[in-house]
Amino acid sequence: NWLLHMGTKDKLMDDGLFEEYKQLFFSYLEKKKLNKAAERFAIMKAVYLAKGHFNVEMLYNQLMHEKYHISLSTFYHTLELLQDCHLVQKHQFDNGPAMYERIFDNHPHDHLMLSDGSVIEFSDSRMEEMIASVEEKYGVKIIHRSVTLYAKGQSEEQ
Repeated sequence: NWLLHMGTKDKLMDDGLFEEYKQLFFSYLEKKKLNKAAERFAIMKAVYLAKGHFNVEMLYNQLMHEKYHISLSTFYHTLELLQDCHLVQKHQFDNGPAMYERIFDNHPHDHLMLSDGSVIEFSDSRMEEMIASVEEKYGVKIIHRSVTLYAKGQSEEQ
């Protein structure tokens, strides 16, 4: 299952990281004077128990399976809020549905999108060197990057 059962202890819970995420989101909602509804925190918990990339439908189906009754508009709005406070990143891979991933505890990485729809995260020190070179050459500080490479599997025709 792509998402752990909502009641299951996860490394995030054991490390106390979930409480840190929860507090960051709570503070963000307070600062923006937004409702701190239980549904938003249920969605946030599901996001942080998710492994890898997920789309709204996956998250929605999992929470419905767990007997939560949350509207799709609440899912979309909550994911926008989580993006705005830098806890979630949205990706648009090819023509498929928007995919999301948690980013608060995530290492810098790029994406390799295979023609079968699977996504491979990868890191390469040469990318870090290139970013440092661009920063030095142009006197800027890179604050965000998004690199997605599209590929066919080795077994597919070229």
